[in-house]
Amino acid sequence: MLWRLVIRLGALACVGASLGAAASTALPVAEASTASAVEWTEPAVVAQAASADAMPAPTPAAPAAAAPAQRGPRLRYVLGVVGRASADRFKLSGYSTGLRPVAAIEYGRFRVSTSRGYALLDHGLRDPGTGAAATLAETDRLQVSLSLGIDRGRDAATLDRVRHVPGIAATVRGRLRLRYQFHPRWSGGVALSQDLLGKGGGLDARGWLGHEWRVSQRTLVTLGASASWGSGAYMRSQFGVPAGVTAFPGYASFVPRAGLYATQLGVDVTHALSRRWVVFGGAHLSRLHRDAARSPLVLRRQTASLSVGLAWRCCH
Repeated sequence: MLWRLVIRLGALACVGASLGAAASTALPVAEASTASAVEWTEPAVVAQAASADAMPAPTPAAPAAAAPAQRGPRLRYVLGVVGRASADRFKLSGYSTGLRPVAAIEYGRFRVSTSRGYALLDHGLRDPGTGAAATLAETDRLQVSLSLGIDRGRDAATLDRVRHVPGIAATVRGRLRLRYQFHPRWSGGVALSQDLLGKGGGLDARGWLGHEWRVSQRTLVTLGASASWGSGAYMRSQFGVPAGVTAFPGYASFVPRAGLYATQLGVDVTHALSRRWVVFGGAHLSRLHRDAARSPLVLRRQTASLSVGLAWRCCH
């Protein structure tokens, strides 16, 4: 399909652009060194000419106004850890807890991030996709980016009610994101995520709307709402039950259709403890809809999650 070809070509373009950017970084350094040498040798030459001739030197003309120095790309990164407790829609009771690393590194328009790492670099509310990404176009209001990330799939043997259905194979996903700033405090966007290896993951689309509330110079509160849509292949891989497992009690063949499958509400808080250290946390509520909610695999249509973490950021 056309959109799949666009995402794949864009991903190749991002890789080529990254190699080109790395190859060109040596040139500005060489030019800066040459300019520095000229700046320091020129006064010596003037001093030698003045000592050789006793006549007074002519008054030099006023130098032209120097052009404002253009700021080049900066290397920035953040490292931290986050603890998370969340309910599983495929389990009837109990919460899963654990610690995960939070990291992001950014140079110019290229970045690699996990979880909320990109937002902790003070980029505010954005789609928290993970993986390697490049900004394709950016204005004061609009940003378009493309990323590659690993979808780890799902091991059915580790879950309560999906142990008899096939697991979801791991794959590589290409994600095309568009974000628009409606107002200094309001933004929205759309993200399209496509399985690039043909493992049956299909297309997952997500739209979101967010509001940022600057409580103080150090504290930022983010409120957000999102909705998710899945293609037929995506819905079958996540919520479908093949006909071959109907012999197990409580199961029936189920083929979900493409459409809206989930909505989410959330609040996130970020507080800077110092110039380098930041503490953050969030609470999110998610609800399944339509065929996803009717799947025989689903035991909870509504789930919640809580998280809190600590991170250190550099060159901020």
